[in-house]
Amino acid sequence: MKLSEVYRPRSLSDVIGQSKPLRILRGWMQSPYSSAWLFRGGPGIGKTSTALALANDLGSLDSTQIIPCSDLGIDRARELVRALSLRPMFGGKWNILILEELERLSPACQQFLKVGFEDLAPRALILATSNDTTGIDPALIQRFTPLEFTCGTDFYKPAQEKLLELWNDATGGDDPPKDFLKWGFDGARGYSLRVAYDRLQQELLFRSVEETIAA
Repeated sequence: MKLSEVYRPRSLSDVIGQSKPLRILRGWMQSPYSSAWLFRGGPGIGKTSTALALANDLGSLDSTQIIPCSDLGIDRARELVRALSLRPMFGGKWNILILEELERLSPACQQFLKVGFEDLAPRALILATSNDTTGIDPALIQRFTPLEFTCGTDFYKPAQEKLLELWNDATGGDDPPKDFLKWGFDGARGYSLRVAYDRLQQELLFRSVEETIAA
């Protein structure tokens, strides 16, 4: 299993960086209400992880639906909207829908959902992620409260600290590779914790193989 999955946050308190969106979401959780949120920002910076952590903190992760927008057709969209119009079967539970990469919705689905998301039933929550909202119908975006996720120092500094912690745990405190602080940086795309985790896993695998050969 990939390290990015092994160490995926289980709670908002586990999410790395992203202090501003987390502060807003924690405030919302003090008195939660039916709503739709759009987590905007580059790949690998915690948008989906935050959505899953929020669902878990609400006690509804087991009933949360995660839908890649590239796979969403009109018939399935109708089913999802109908489900969001119903009250949860058990008290305290939420109907939560996570839509990944909203920009991949077809134009037909965008047109349908901008109407379907107008009125949400009690305890309905939509959490959408998007790497780039350029091609999304503005009327659909207006259905959401946007939260900006960044890949700046607020994110990559604590991410590097987490990587160093994992490196030390795995190696017993050996010096990390010289390019350690560059892990996760991907040119113009900025920093991606998912990429950094993949690099860490690769380095630890190489290290394990080398130790096996040496033995």
